[in-house]
Amino acid sequence: MDWQNQLITVYLTTCNFFSQLSPHSFLKISPNSNPLFRDEETVTIYIFGVLSEFKNVKSIYKFTKNFLFEWFPHLPSYEGFLFRLNNLNQLFPELSNFLLQNNKFKSLSVFYTC
Repeated sequence: MDWQNQLITVYLTTCNFFSQLSPHSFLKISPNSNPLFRDEETVTIYIFGVLSEFKNVKSIYKFTKNFLFEWFPHLPSYEGFLFRLNNLNQLFPELSNFLLQNNKFKSLSVFYTC
């Protein structure tokens, strides 16, 4: 699978996961009801970075900013991205189970170590 199809698959899978969440189990962190950069994009960038074998969040962010900016034109500052990602940390165990149950990405077993 080429990287564009992989990125799209990660995004669609992430959106599918978010659509299945109970509204009581997860609150959007943006005070804006229609933010330009969504939580789904934050998670997509992180997962795509892990799949691309980047070692830390800063390298994932730099890669996204330098090479994927057309795909994510409303990417916030690094601090803004990190804030959003950190606020989504309780979501990752449930997301890991979802991805592994749906057998979407075999290399995502790394999430069990986070």
